Amino acid sequence: LAMLAFSALVAGSFSLGSMAAPYVDPAALTTLRFVFAGLIVGAAALATGRLALVLALAFAALLALAAWQVRRRRHLREEAVVAERTRTLRDQLSQANRLATLGQISAGVNHEIGQPVAALRVYAESGEKLVAAGKADAAADNFRRIVGLADRIGLITGELRRFSRRQHGERREMPVGEVIDGALLLLRDRLHSAGVSVEQPDDALRNLLVQAEHVRLEQVLVNLLQNALDASQPGGQLRIAITPGEAMLTLRVIDHGSGISPEAAAQLFQPFATSKPDGLGLGLVIARDIMREMGGDLAFEPGNQGTCFAMTIPRPA
Repeated sequence: LAMLAFSALVAGSFSLGSMAAPYVDPAALTTLRFVFAGLIVGAAALATGRLALVLALAFAALLALAAWQVRRRRHLREEAVVAERTRTLRDQLSQANRLATLGQISAGVNHEIGQPVAALRVYAESGEKLVAAGKADAAADNFRRIVGLADRIGLITGELRRFSRRQHGERREMPVGEVIDGALLLLRDRLHSAGVSVEQPDDALRNLLVQAEHVRLEQVLVNLLQNALDASQPGGQLRIAITPGEAMLTLRVIDHGSGISPEAAAQLFQPFATSKPDGLGLGLVIARDIMREMGGDLAFEPGNQGTCFAMTIPRPA
């Protein structure tokens, strides 16, 4: 635009009296200079304004991006805090459930320990008399019985100590029968008092290896066996069945009680849903969480006579 105006003003300012010596009006030329300078200044101002607008928009975009990053980092930190608190609460709830289970079986465990302790005293007293009478062989037999009873007490107390331990153990390979034996040891007196027998898998299935935490797996099995005992009549029978798979092993606890209604089955794994007058409705919820944390699962299997719960346990790779 400036160049077009310049050309027009120059053309209009020439005198055509002499073609050989054209004349330019000084006043017109001065005016032209001012107009041209004004056009250039205006164009520069327009370009500068656009640049300032672009810079302002870019700065605003950077501010928005920085604010989004700050909000996202704060959100991620809050999520991490919530996840850590959830894990802590879950561990505390699992520990409380384990201690509550210990409280329920403590009477039976006391009986399991009380009997061997009383027998220890009898064998020790009679052994002393046998030694005084010179009956060394009979006294040695008494002492062997004392050692056996001490081992039995140590086995029970060791299982209790391991079961009540707060920290998580390492996942390791173990025969599934080792977990079954530990759970039945803790519940042996209650089973005996109720006259309930337990049908177990054969040794080949019991010796199959699983990859899990012993204590937590035992906690789930004890919970299921206690529920099965609650549903069983005196003199009844429970069954522990094992079905091996390539990557998973399924351990089922089956009772022959009255079973679970479809309405109750729909709420089995919901917190605080229970049919027991003194129950909290958290045992199965915690048990399933434990199994899923170990890479397995816990499920109710309908359609069986009585009640069947299936523990899916990872096997070693």
